Amino acid sequence: MTSGVTAIMPSWNQGQWIRQSLDSLVSDPAISEILVMDRFSTDNTFAIWEEYTDKVGKRLGLIQAHRSTLEAIWDGITLAKNDWLVVATTSDWFEPHAVSTLLKYAMLDPPFSFIGVNPRACSYVGAGTIVHELDGSRRLKLPAPGPIRIDDVIGGGQNSGICLFRKSLALMVGPMALHEDGLWYSSYLLRALTDGWTARRIARPLINLRRHAGSISA
Repeated sequence: MTSGVTAIMPSWNQGQWIRQSLDSLVSDPAISEILVMDRFSTDNTFAIWEEYTDKVGKRLGLIQAHRSTLEAIWDGITLAKNDWLVVATTSDWFEPHAVSTLLKYAMLDPPFSFIGVNPRACSYVGAGTIVHELDGSRRLKLPAPGPIRIDDVIGGGQNSGICLFRKSLALMVGPMALHEDGLWYSSYLLRALTDGWTARRIARPLINLRRHAGSISA
């Protein structure tokens, strides 16, 4: 594995928004690899990708295949060069240095421990979302901050929003639960927590989620 974070970006005919998405990633020093997982877009996505490749070189890659958004995410997980991963579709964009912020929290001391147990390093950091609605309104979705425990996952599941997670653990979970996004992240967290890893949430909005018609997030 190389150092830094890999950003996985499912893409399909998002040329009208992809510049904003890529700008938010290439300006973040924590991101050393960006994988645009495109479903053979028929708009100007490829031309924009070439333009950004001229600027950032091998840091930016494009992998095209006919697949669903969740299948694209899994393919990105398997191809990533880094152990730390983050997912953002090409219709959404991150707040400035959002991934650097997540990585900083991942490097903090373990958020909790049990008597007689030495917790492993952090496996997951989740943060809040700014949702942009079709009518132009915005709303915040902020998680309760602090450590995530097994009971939290079993009781309420996990809405991924924006999160930093590990490739090595993701491969152990496998793609089986990817038919439902939230279920996969719950499976990931259950595996991580039962194996002694830690996980935490921060109450900061770090991703902008576009609910406009035609966006992948919609």
